[in-house]
Amino acid sequence: MIVGAAADLLVTTPMSSLTNAVVAAQAGISERTVYRHFPTREVLFAALACEVAARIAAPEVPGSIEALPGYVHALFARFEAHAGLVEAALHSDLFPSMRDGQAARRWKALRRLLREAFPTVPTATVDGAAANLRYLLSATTWRYYRQQFAFDAARTERCVAEAVTIILTALRTGA
Repeated sequence: MIVGAAADLLVTTPMSSLTNAVVAAQAGISERTVYRHFPTREVLFAALACEVAARIAAPEVPGSIEALPGYVHALFARFEAHAGLVEAALHSDLFPSMRDGQAARRWKALRRLLREAFPTVPTATVDGAAANLRYLLSATTWRYYRQQFAFDAARTERCVAEAVTIILTALRTGA
């Protein structure tokens, strides 16, 4: 209830204004109750980062290389469905926790998938490709294409899926 109220507020309230008093009011409880469950701002924000990740519910990296271009749609659809929450998380103290949690797991899964699929390609090349894919398959990239290039959701997905395909083709052909 407390963390849910904080997540609801995150979309409309800057992190600097997300105080225990504001969260308590949103949750309909006393500020003391918030402190009882979350004695520090850091503890509340750690729980909030988990809640945001759960609400966004980004899909797991697929188990095959062939499915990676299609994964762009599944992942970016989640970002679109929770655009306000994603935007708020990218511009807040939550970003490091989110990057070090869910995004780090995505990087490890991508690296493992590529190493298994391309065992004869030098590890440094595979790891570089995994790093590029990890960046492409991120909320940061989604937001950048949507805001900086003013692409709609479909065009954003197409461009990123194309880039994913180019990277995979380069690994397959040794280019």
